Amino acid sequence: AWAWGSRIRGKDEKLRVLRVSLTDPDDSPITDASVSICSSQECVGVRLVEGAFEAEVPTTASGVDYQVYVYPYSGGVLGTTKTVKVENGDEPKAVSVTLERIKKTPPSVTFPPVDGDPAPTRGSGDDEVPMGFVGQELSAFTATGCTPVGNPTWTVTFANGAEPMTGTVAAEDIEVEPGTDPETVSYTVRIPELTSSGYATIETNFDCDGPISFTIYIDPSGYVTDQFGRTIAGAEVTLLRDMGAGQFGPVADQDTAVMDPLVNASNPSLTDATGFFRWDVSAGDYRVSVTDATSGGAACAVVTTPTMTVPPERVDLVVKTECAGATTPTPTTVPQVTGVREVGRVLTMTDGAWTNGIRQTGIQWLRDGNPIAGATGNSYTLVAEDAGHAVTARVTAQRPDYAQENGSGAVVAFTAFTHTATGGGAVVAPGGGGGGGGGGTPTPTITNTAKPAITGDAVVGGALAASQGTWSTDGLTFAYQWLRDGEPIEGATAAEYTPVVVDLGKAVSVKVTATKSGSTPGTATSDPVTVEKGAAPQNSAAPEITGTPELGETLTVSDGEWDLGDLTFGYQWLRDGEAIEGATEATYVVTEDDLGTELAAEVTASKDGHEDGSATSAPVAVPDEPDVVEPVESTTKARLLGKKVKQGDRGQVKVKVTSEAESAPTGTITVTVGRKSVEVELTEADNGTLKIRLPKLKPGKHEVSVEYSGDDATLASSDDAGTLKVTKKSKGKKGKGKNKSKAQGERTGGGRPLPSLL
Repeated sequence: AWAWGSRIRGKDEKLRVLRVSLTDPDDSPITDASVSICSSQECVGVRLVEGAFEAEVPTTASGVDYQVYVYPYSGGVLGTTKTVKVENGDEPKAVSVTLERIKKTPPSVTFPPVDGDPAPTRGSGDDEVPMGFVGQELSAFTATGCTPVGNPTWTVTFANGAEPMTGTVAAEDIEVEPGTDPETVSYTVRIPELTSSGYATIETNFDCDGPISFTIYIDPSGYVTDQFGRTIAGAEVTLLRDMGAGQFGPVADQDTAVMDPLVNASNPSLTDATGFFRWDVSAGDYRVSVTDATSGGAACAVVTTPTMTVPPERVDLVVKTECAGATTPTPTTVPQVTGVREVGRVLTMTDGAWTNGIRQTGIQWLRDGNPIAGATGNSYTLVAEDAGHAVTARVTAQRPDYAQENGSGAVVAFTAFTHTATGGGAVVAPGGGGGGGGGGTPTPTITNTAKPAITGDAVVGGALAASQGTWSTDGLTFAYQWLRDGEPIEGATAAEYTPVVVDLGKAVSVKVTATKSGSTPGTATSDPVTVEKGAAPQNSAAPEITGTPELGETLTVSDGEWDLGDLTFGYQWLRDGEAIEGATEATYVVTEDDLGTELAAEVTASKDGHEDGSATSAPVAVPDEPDVVEPVESTTKARLLGKKVKQGDRGQVKVKVTSEAESAPTGTITVTVGRKSVEVELTEADNGTLKIRLPKLKPGKHEVSVEYSGDDATLASSDDAGTLKVTKKSKGKKGKGKNKSKAQGERTGGGRPLPSLL
C-alpha cells in the first residue's frame, strides 16, 4: 500500500498522477528495482516495479518538487536520484529515468589476493564490482601498461553525492616496466579510509591500454541514534533471524553458518565509538534490535527494525531509539543575543551549531519567557510593551529526516528541541525621552469583557478554533498562544490548532492578547477542553492474501487501504474464523492443521492518539491433500580450477548442478579428497553453481570427487572432478609474511562470498 503521511493540505492543493518509467542505457525497461518518491515534507514507501508505475502525489498550482530515488537490484545498472516538479493538472505527469551502467574493472587493473584468497567483490556477472569498506583501507590495486604522467592522481566519486576523494600515487608505487618501447609503467593506487558508502567510481588521470574508470561498492552497515539523531556508542544490538513460520529469534553467538567471523560473529554486539554496527550474513529474513543503550544520561527503549530480506544488501541503516529523559544536544556554537536593551533598539541573535547533522530550524523571541507574536527572525526591534520586561530568545533545532538506504527506504524522523540563547534576561529600558516620565496622561489598559472560546472537535487530529472574545475598546490586533495544561505549546500561535498525540488527556486552552498603539495590552484565557482519542482508521479496501494455500507454502497478507496515513499494522491469522496461536506476522506458513480448512487474516490498523481499526481478508481454502511432486533427475558437473598447487596452498573446484525442476537445486555439496571432505550448503541464490576451496593437502596426487545430496524436487547425483597434484614447497627461501587482515564478506571454509546485511 502507498500512503502519504497525514497533514493539512492547502486550499489549492490537489492530487495528480505521477507516472515513472525506468530504462537502462539501451532503452530496455528495468524490471527489478525499488523506487521511492519524497517531497520536503513526506516520503512514499518503497515499491517493487516492473518498468513503470503510477502513484497519486499531492501538489499545488505553483508545483511541488519531488525526489525520485531508484535502487536497482540487478542488471548491471546503478541507482540514481532525479528531481521532478509536479503541478496541478488532469493528465498524468510523466518522468523517465535512465540508469547508468556499472563500469567493469578494466583488464589492466588487478587487486592482490589476501592470504591466498581473491580480493572481495559484490554481486556476480554484470553486477560484480570490487568492494571497499567505510573507515578501512581499500586493498591497493595495480594498473599495468600505463602511459607515464608527471603527477599520477586518482579520484573517488560517490553516487550518493558525498564529497569526492582525491589522492596522488606515491613515488615508491610507480615502477617502470622492463623492455617496453615506448616506456610504460605500472601504478599501485592506495585509497585510505573511504568516507562514504554505496556505489562509487574510481578514475585516474593516466591511461593503461585505455582510460581507468570503474565502479566499486562501499559497504557500511548501520548506526544507532537517540530520538534527537545523536549516534550512541556502546549500544547493544542483537541480530534476529526468521526461525520459521514468521517467528524471529536471536542468532546464536558465534554462529558462523549465519555470520561471517572475519567481519563480526558476536551476537549481541556493541556499537563502536561512532555508533556503528555490522554483520555480514547469509541469505534470509532478519531484524535488528537495540536491546540496551543509554544517551544523554538516560536509558533508551528497546526497538526493533522491520523485517529485512537479504539479499539485496541492507545498507546505510539508521536505527532510532527513544531515550526517556535524555538531555537535549549541547551546541558546539551557542546562539547568542546581542544589542542595547532599550525601546527602539534592535537585538540580534547569532545562529547555533550542533554535531550529528543537527541544524537550527527556527527562532522565537520571548518577553518574560513568553513567546512574542510574530517575532521569529534573526533580529527584533524592541517596542514599548517590552519596557520593564526581560527579552531573550530561544532556537529550535532538529536533525533533518533521513530516508534509509541512500534515499530508497523508509523515512526516519528525528525529534525537534529548543535551546535558550545566551546574552538575554536584562530588563529593557524605555526609549530616549519616551514613556518613562511622570505627569503625562495615564496609558489606557485594554480589558477583556467576555473570555475567548474554543470550538471544534477536541480529539487528536481534530480542528480547534479560538474566538477573540470581547474587549473594552475596538481597533485591536489579536495574538494567540495555545496552552497545554497551562503551559505554552511550541509554535501554536495561530487562531486554529490541531491537537497532537501529546495532547491526549490534557487540558488545552488558548490565551488571547489584544494590543493597540498607545494602550497597555490585555490578555484573556479561554476555558480548557480535554483532548480525547481520534476516530479509528476506516478500511477502504480489504486486505488480500497472496501465495499458494498448500502445505509448507508461505501466505502473505497485505495491509489493505485506509483513510489515515502514518499507520502501524498488526496481524492475526484465522483458521475457520478462529485465531491461530502465535500467527501474528504478515506472513504465515501453511501447516498440516490447516488441511481442509479456510485461512483468513485480520489486520489491525493503529495510529498514535486514535482508536484502532480492523479489517479481515477474504478466506482462502486449503485442500485436504497437498499435491505431491516427484523429484527429477539431476546432473552434477565438477572440475578443478587448476590441476596443480604448491604445498600449503588450497585448490578450488567448481561445481554446477542442473535439473528439470522448476526451482533452483538446494541441498548439500560434499567434496571428498582421500579421507578428507568439505560440505557446503547449496541455496537457491547460488542458482546451482558454487566454487569450493579444498583442504590443505600433502604433496602428491589426490583424486577429487563431488556428491550432491538432492532436495524435495531433485534427486542426488555425483561427479569426479579429476586429480589434483600438490608439489613440495621449494627450500631455501623465506616465506613471505601473511596479510593478517582478511577481506570482509568472504566465508571461511566454503570460499563463497556472503551477502551483506546492514
